[in-house]
Amino acid sequence: MRILSLKIFGTISKSAQRYIFCSILCLFYFLTIIFPLTVFSEETSQDADNTVTATNPDVTTQEKKEEPKSKTVSIKAGPNGKVSWWVDKNLGKAHGGAIVKYEDVTLIADNIWADMDSEVIEASGNVTMQSKDQVLMANFMIFDLKTKKGILKEGLSIDTPWFYYGKSMTRLTQKDSLIEGGLMTSCALDHPHYSFEASSIVIHLDKELVAKNVVFRVGGVPLMYLPIYRRSLEKDKRAKFIFKLGSNTFEGYYVYNIVPIRWKLINGSAFINLTSRRGTTFGTEFRYDADRMRIREIFLPVPKDAPYSEWQKVREQMEEIQKRAQGELDRIWLKQIFIRFKITEADKKKSLEIAQKVLKECHEENADFAQLARRWSDDRETKSDGGYLGAFKLDDQGRWQRAKEENEIKTTDKEIPSRYFPLIESASKLAVGAISDIIETEEGYYILKLDSKDNNIIKVRLIFIMFDASDLAQKEAQNKAEDILTGLTEGKSFEEYVKLYSDDKETKDKGGDLGWKVFQDLDLLFKSTVRTLNKGEISRPIVGDSGVYILKVQDKEKTPSFAELAR
Repeated sequence: MRILSLKIFGTISKSAQRYIFCSILCLFYFLTIIFPLTVFSEETSQDADNTVTATNPDVTTQEKKEEPKSKTVSIKAGPNGKVSWWVDKNLGKAHGGAIVKYEDVTLIADNIWADMDSEVIEASGNVTMQSKDQVLMANFMIFDLKTKKGILKEGLSIDTPWFYYGKSMTRLTQKDSLIEGGLMTSCALDHPHYSFEASSIVIHLDKELVAKNVVFRVGGVPLMYLPIYRRSLEKDKRAKFIFKLGSNTFEGYYVYNIVPIRWKLINGSAFINLTSRRGTTFGTEFRYDADRMRIREIFLPVPKDAPYSEWQKVREQMEEIQKRAQGELDRIWLKQIFIRFKITEADKKKSLEIAQKVLKECHEENADFAQLARRWSDDRETKSDGGYLGAFKLDDQGRWQRAKEENEIKTTDKEIPSRYFPLIESASKLAVGAISDIIETEEGYYILKLDSKDNNIIKVRLIFIMFDASDLAQKEAQNKAEDILTGLTEGKSFEEYVKLYSDDKETKDKGGDLGWKVFQDLDLLFKSTVRTLNKGEISRPIVGDSGVYILKVQDKEKTPSFAELAR
């Protein structure tokens, strides 16, 4: 276990400390009220023996045996007490330090009545009930042997370090209890320094606690009131806030306020502590638990004397496995509705002026086309690579496809976006190193450069200056997309809306169908949205450079698990 701890100490004036102290107590009141579940044990079996024994070693002893299928209850009194039993009525009475024992429950009281026909015991005066998990005290109690449910009047439950009081404690169902006139404190004094009081508390076992009319008191003085308070009682649920109040010889009176911080293998906290002797401390503490870490691996063996090409092949296999594990090679079937920004002549003129300026810089002596692309290009796919679009060659059908790069063992499978095909065709007609004139498209202006041409493989770079739509045009397109989305959520046909509203010429007549796409080939604009969508779901409007998109995931492959990839 590696522990990193940071604590910062400081001092605060007494008036500020009093203010912070009251504030922290209020926060504690909101977050940390805990009331116990005052319940009895589970229901007993109906097949147990049913023998009632009343004993008093110093006075009288009476015993009644009935047929099997009953319970065994021992009733006795103290040295100066007495036990009486009415056999014909199946009733028993004990007073003077009376004791009832039943299974793991021991009941002690000044007076006890036992009705074995209804299997109910009534106790009054200094009542104490001890069981395996708790100690209950009350002035009056009714205990049902069949269900082990009961009612307590002026009851006290001890669950170290907490003490719980209630004018009336009743078990409503197997999982629900009611405390009326409830109070809780961790102060063991007869008159606690502080307490939390509520008119009624309903406890749903393993679910939640609901308290009404809650008052927090310090020294008997009410400091805060809440009409209702709810708290989770779910097992193993981590606390969101921890409050500690007490005193010791080192710090004096203290108030600890801790916010747990847990993330993966890191377990820590942020804290602010107020003490009467040491002042105020605050800071953070983190623990890293390396013992909880599990490491799994996929190993591909390669002989030590293997040639470089084999090592490179294995590297590519590992890269592919990693991409599959990350979902980069998942296939998604997409449809789209595209709302294009309305571009005015003024917008085109503004972009053309920028393109002309860039083209002029490209023709200057010692101009670096790649550097200019990084500076000016609006094409997100190529900007960071200096406008490098890739290597291409013609296939047997005369269609451009990607060619193998010099450092690749095999050709990449990345799809060529349709908007690039006419640009590649135009670049192929240039001389090596030549730069094209400005090419206008629906999205903006392109400037191309043919980097090289070798064995019918060409390498192309580009600079893209997009049309910059006005704010009004962008707002209109977004409003239109929102209206379309509203119709889709009301059950309208996606394909019908494509025909009515989409501005994408290639997919408009195909119901917006983009076909199956590999996730890594998607536009960066779409990736985060598509990753969160499930089959059949429709995205929110996505604002792009030239318009607004609404996507629908028609189908989606599941990302393989690590175990599946390791097979």
